[in-house]
Amino acid sequence: MITLGYGQHPAQRVEVRPGSRCVVALIHGGYWRAGHGLDLMDPLAEDLEERGHEVWNVEYRRVDDPADPRPDAAGGGWPQTYDDVLAALGHLARVRGVGLEEVVVVGHSVGGQLALLACGSLGMAGVVALAPVTDLVATAVEGLGGGAARNFLGALPHDRPDAYAAGSPLRQVPLGRPQLLVHGDADQRVPLAHTERYAAEAVAAGDPVELRVLPAVDHFEVIDPAAEHWPYVVAWIDAESQAARVSSGSGRLG
Repeated sequence: MITLGYGQHPAQRVEVRPGSRCVVALIHGGYWRAGHGLDLMDPLAEDLEERGHEVWNVEYRRVDDPADPRPDAAGGGWPQTYDDVLAALGHLARVRGVGLEEVVVVGHSVGGQLALLACGSLGMAGVVALAPVTDLVATAVEGLGGGAARNFLGALPHDRPDAYAAGSPLRQVPLGRPQLLVHGDADQRVPLAHTERYAAEAVAAGDPVELRVLPAVDHFEVIDPAAEHWPYVVAWIDAESQAARVSSGSGRLG
């Protein structure tokens, strides 16, 4: 494993596990706070590495990261955190010589929010959103994550309506890319109803979306590679990346 930086802040880094199969970018959750980091995705990264995939595990600035010593540097929040994800993926694509149209991005919780937005913006091969946050207004109104959305955007929805819309995948459909949504019906942190509503809106907008609801699965079990759903997720990743490589004429294996 190697660590590559894409900026000057300590959080602006990516852990890369080289491999010969398709590239999978991982984006962790944690309600945009520094209490959780990219290590949340280590089990998935290790599993994918063992299968031969190249893995990019992305870290990004969060709202309560230690202060950047540079006086002109912004910390995490909207849009800085999302800008970090875009910068990380763009930098890794250049350094590793891979087209982003061949990369599948996998995000969990607010990492799912960031992954959905990035996939649509960058034209990636596809996105797997695991228990994703898709509606920042509902997240704020319902007080999820102890007021995480207000903390992330620095205001309530009526004060920054455009920012709440820009940061909500629900308001950005169609993304124009294949999407696999995975959510447990025992999730107490991100309501399944949010993902069901997002799926319905995305399909209505013309997006290719598959929703898999997992019985008796909680918020963190969706990122357990030993769980029953994970082989299906890997097969979906392989299929979408293979389709993208055939389209682009790349020689990297599936």
